[in-house]
Amino acid sequence: MPRDEEYSRKKLERFLPVFRNAAVNGLREVLDGYQATGHVHRKNTSRSIARDHIVDNLRGDLMLDPEVSIKDRNQTTYFEIAGEFRLLAKMANANGMVALNPNQTSFAYQANGQSDMFASEELPGTTNLYLSYVPNPMEPREPFVYVICPKKNGYHWRFEIEPPAVELAGEIGGGLPLTGDDDAADLVRIPQEKKPDDISE
Repeated sequence: MPRDEEYSRKKLERFLPVFRNAAVNGLREVLDGYQATGHVHRKNTSRSIARDHIVDNLRGDLMLDPEVSIKDRNQTTYFEIAGEFRLLAKMANANGMVALNPNQTSFAYQANGQSDMFASEELPGTTNLYLSYVPNPMEPREPFVYVICPKKNGYHWRFEIEPPAVELAGEIGGGLPLTGDDDAADLVRIPQEKKPDDISE
């Protein structure tokens, strides 16, 4: 049985920003690089090009990580992570389903059970995952990015990797800590409004 969502989130926590950046940047590279010719590609060709860019970004960010092993098999790149997970980049639809190649390897990966096709002494009982993006029709350069744990006819769980929070540029008063009365000059004074009874007619 694949690892549960809560456990997987904790184990993968430090990788999640890398996953999101790879998916977003990979898709943006495709949007920017194929503006003039993208319309001529078939849907599965466009999907494959985006996947290749995402994989290239992942490879660049993870190749020196001691907890990651990158394996290329049959024109597919697998990222083996933390000794417990195997990650594959795939586009998903809004329902969290990915398009599968009609072959035994794709179906075995999707089923997420023990399979001789993925047997490895280093990774017994590995949980298969997809790093997936879902196109955002309102803002194509900001896709929704998910980690999906597949099963034979759907998925066990999925969660969205949220974009990082935007930091505030500063605070009123310069954002300096108050250490004494001399700092009062740095504060912004808000004049008190007169009450209706105080206003002369």
